[in-house]
Amino acid sequence: FHQIKNPIALDVILSKIDSRQYKSDEQFAADIQLMLSNAKTYNMEGSQIYKDAQLLEGFFKEQYTKFIVNSGVGVDSTGPGATSVGPRTTSGPVIIEGEALESVVVQSEVYRPGDYVYISNPIDPTKPTIGQIQSTYKSSVTGSPTFTAAWFLRPDQTYQLASAKFMENEVLKTNRLESYDAQEIVGRCWVLFVKDYLRGKPKGCTDTKDVFACESRYTIDGKSTSRIKLWQGKFPDPELELYDVPLVPVRIPMFKDESGGVDHSKKRKSEDYGDSKDDVSYCYRSLILFNFIGLLFFKMGSLTFTNIRTRS
Repeated sequence: FHQIKNPIALDVILSKIDSRQYKSDEQFAADIQLMLSNAKTYNMEGSQIYKDAQLLEGFFKEQYTKFIVNSGVGVDSTGPGATSVGPRTTSGPVIIEGEALESVVVQSEVYRPGDYVYISNPIDPTKPTIGQIQSTYKSSVTGSPTFTAAWFLRPDQTYQLASAKFMENEVLKTNRLESYDAQEIVGRCWVLFVKDYLRGKPKGCTDTKDVFACESRYTIDGKSTSRIKLWQGKFPDPELELYDVPLVPVRIPMFKDESGGVDHSKKRKSEDYGDSKDDVSYCYRSLILFNFIGLLFFKMGSLTFTNIRTRS
């Protein structure tokens, strides 16, 4: 019988991320390593849990090296020519690591570059990430169909002044790009430039709750919002089914008091969160550390499914 002197679990690590207890990426990595080491200490060598812990150790080290050690997270790397993508900053286009695919298939649904999708959000399953697929490929690491997606954020996922007003189904375009396993797609959605959003809905759309309006761009590193003057992209916009009468835009304040007015006590500005530079750095780090927890959850689920299928 082995006694665990320093017990730790994923929910504890999530809580430490959320409460800003990690002062460096190394502290986060040390806790993940401690959790996996505890799993191997408490379970017999050769047992399924022991083997899973070994696999997760290798998976975590691989991802940590790829996304933190080689990415400059928390480091000011926004020099000339750099392109900010949230927690990662690259000086060129995202490198696709694998064989290119024309599409990925999830539950008999085909998704291609240019499609908008809901992506599983382990932190808040009620608010799946909204993204536009930029590329699809077979991962050289996992061998699974994979895609990269550009993020669109809901207003409450951004820093805004109390007086900021948004439409009910509005999102903000960002320059953050992330890669995901195809199985993390949980549904289809659409994002339209506000002028098109008011004119009609995409053909094939059965529920307008899955259609989002966009008229602003959000810069994650600068926490700034600006209106989009010219809507353009490398993919064609969806064909519309026009409404008989165009919608009338209704914009309401993000923060309202009981009387329906603006609640200035709830304004969200960088100054409210301490030093802005430190806040941005921690915001970046928190986003990618949360992503690591999501990756581990996904990997654990894959291992469990494989083990059940093998035993059945």
